[in-house]
Formats: sequence, structure tokens, C-alpha cells
Amino acid sequence: MTRPILPLDLPAPQFETAPVKTALCLIAMMFCLARLDASVFGLNGDLTWNITEPQCDFRLKGDLKNLGGVGTGVIKLVLWATKAPYPSAGYNVAEITLGQLSTGEPYSDFTVKTKSHVPFINDTFYFTIAVVEYTGTMWRNVLLVPTGTKALFNGDFVEQEKWIFPIAPVVAPPESIGNGDVIKLLERATGEFNKFPLGWREQITLTATTSNKMDYVTKSRDATVRYEYSVNTAKYRNKKVSSGKLVLTAGDIDDPTFKNTISLFFQGPNYGTYKSVVSGTLWTGTILTSAGTWGTFKLQ
Repeated sequence: MTRPILPLDLPAPQFETAPVKTALCLIAMMFCLARLDASVFGLNGDLTWNITEPQCDFRLKGDLKNLGGVGTGVIKLVLWATKAPYPSAGYNVAEITLGQLSTGEPYSDFTVKTKSHVPFINDTFYFTIAVVEYTGTMWRNVLLVPTGTKALFNGDFVEQEKWIFPIAPVVAPPESIGNGDVIKLLERATGEFNKFPLGWREQITLTATTSNKMDYVTKSRDATVRYEYSVNTAKYRNKKVSSGKLVLTAGDIDDPTFKNTISLFFQGPNYGTYKSVVSGTLWTGTILTSAGTWGTFKLQ
């Protein structure tokens, strides 16, 4: 069985490590053993990461499989930034717990999100994803994925682009959404207006198929969700303006596993700026809420 990670585009738990932009140095060797048990995990594909502060995404294209003869302990992904190739003294800049796997069971094709903790540092650092397992007494590395080097300046990634906030005035939104209407969420940026790189901001296409259901489609996901639309008031550039409020839910009506609230700030009859906040529940029962993303949209 392929273990699912998250329905749709949910955020993942935000773990507290070092405070953001602090100079606290964490020693990687103190977190988990450097040795690897090569027979425990196998990676068939690519495991990569992206940090668009304050969010870190981990993406798997392929399978990450438990090759051991027994089930695993709790599995976690940890992103290390180190001055020398890992393992060495460095910084835990992001981590996320995935869960446990039965023998022979894989994780397949996922993108999960968590909070990044990039300390206030300068220089070029090696970045390594460590797949670690809790054995009951300690964390041990079961797989290491070196991902090259990145330059940091005062705790910011040198190549990080800023998103330019649209300044066009907001106009009245439509009173309703009809069957066949298509909303495309295009650009994506964090609440700090850091722009996601092109490969990490998949276009989301929402198509109203009935009066209360929508197709939710990205390059890697295709699902049907319930929706409610209303005209509301929300803050845009620190001013209260009229907006279209779109609420998407999945799961039981009384106990949804996914809820995405999108504020649509129209700046023309069929385009504008949106803010999206997502909350949901993992298979572990953990309730998650994103810090919010911004972007532009088109209504067709």
C-alpha cells in the first residue's frame, strides 16, 4: 500500500526548533547518529526541498520505501545547513514528521510543508536532507540526501525573490459563482511576500461543477471538494474592502479533513489578488493551519 501524505495542498505541522534569525548553532551529531543502515530505507526518485521564508517544502518524486523486515519507528525529515559536508556542526532549519511505515511500504509522490527556521547567518552552506527514525531511545539516520550549497546573507537566501504586491484598487466582487466558472490561482507568495520559485508554485484550477461542488486540480492532484461563496469584507493593504469569500472543504460535513478559505480581491471583472489560508487534519489526527499565502487569480 502506498501511504498517503496529505490530501490536496495542506500545510504540515510547524515544529519549534531554534528561533528564526538567531545565531544558535545546533550540533547535527547531537540530534542523530551519523552512521547509516543502508538496508533500512531505499529512495527511488528525487527528494528535494525549497525554503520560501517562512515556509519549507519537502517534495518526493518517486518512492521512499521501508526495506527492512519490520515496521519502522516514527520517521522524520530534517533539513540541515552545515559549513562542511554533513555530518558536521550546523543548523536544523526545518523538520517534519511523516509517521511510520510497515515492512515494504513506501511513501510516494508527495509535497509537504512546514515552518522554516533560518538563523541570522552569512556565507555559503551545504544543505542535506536527513531521513531519520526514532528507535525508542534515539534518532538515527536511515538515509542522507545531499542537495548542494546555498548562499545566505543575514539569514536570507541570496536568490530569494520578493513578490510585488498589486496596487490596483479593489472593485466589487461578483455576487455569485455559477456552474462552469473557473478560478485559476496563479502566483504564490508567503505572508512575508517572498515569492515561491516557479517549480514550487503549481497553478491551482478550481472549476464549479454544481452549485456546491468544485474540481480542485493541480499538476499532481485532482479532487472534488465542496464550496461556499459569499461576498464579505476583508483586509487588503491594511484597508477593509469588499471581497469574494470562497470556502472549500473535504471530508465529512460536520468534521472536515480539509478547509481552504480564499479571499478574492477583484481588481477587474475577472482578475485580482487572493489570500489563501488552509487548515486540515493528518491521518494522525493532528489539526494544521497554514500562515497564509498570497497570489494573483483569474476568473474564466
